[in-house]
Amino acid sequence: MAAQSVAILGGGHMGRALISGLLRRGIRPEGIRVAELSPEARASLTRDFAVSAGENARDAITDAAVIVIAVK
Repeated sequence: MAAQSVAILGGGHMGRALISGLLRRGIRPEGIRVAELSPEARASLTRDFAVSAGENARDAITDAAVIVIAVK
């Protein structure tokens, strides 16, 4: 799969499942940015998947080719 940037808004169960699937499909961790409000969840996402995780959704979606909203 070609290099792409994907922004995921929400790093809970749904967001984590999407990240896992994207990584399995060949998207590189550097190409995935996650917006998540919880500091603990952001740390977990970075540790578990090596993706960029921040609090600000605007930062996550900047220049993203695909934006996924993964919240209830």
